[in-house]
Amino acid sequence: MAHSASGDLLVSSTNGLLMHTAGPMQTARRLSVYGQIDMTTGAAAIVLAVAGHPPPLIVRKDGSVQTTSAHGTMLGAVDDPVFHTGEVNLQPGDAIVICSGGIFDTQLGGIRVDEQHVAELLSGGSHASARDLVNGLISALDDVDRPLRDDIAIMTLQRPPTA
Repeated sequence: MAHSASGDLLVSSTNGLLMHTAGPMQTARRLSVYGQIDMTTGAAAIVLAVAGHPPPLIVRKDGSVQTTSAHGTMLGAVDDPVFHTGEVNLQPGDAIVICSGGIFDTQLGGIRVDEQHVAELLSGGSHASARDLVNGLISALDDVDRPLRDDIAIMTLQRPPTA
């Protein structure tokens, strides 16, 4: 995929803009996920750049879950942030799940939710639809041990399965 540098460039440029437009007593911190999908080769090749959010998860058609390598510093927090783009191919029936960091500010069964816990909640549902994946996470979050202290956003994109 030839476009991997574009995600880094976009989030780095946005960081510079935030750092230099906020006043001396203001903070302009933002979290972001940038994704670029290339369908020209017949594969769903996705380049990801992440700033502050947890790495996106890939739920394969067979129900297995993989963590992407995309991660990076929150935008507007430091002058010289570090971003690591990630590249992934979605096969027919695979889905990408992007969650905001608020999901990790929860506890289920007395255990703080972490990346592994979210992966476990998403795994095992072979041939699950994007809606099923989101609904499964939301259903699990209905049982949190304490009130949520941060917002939670979940976005899922699934490549349609082949007939």
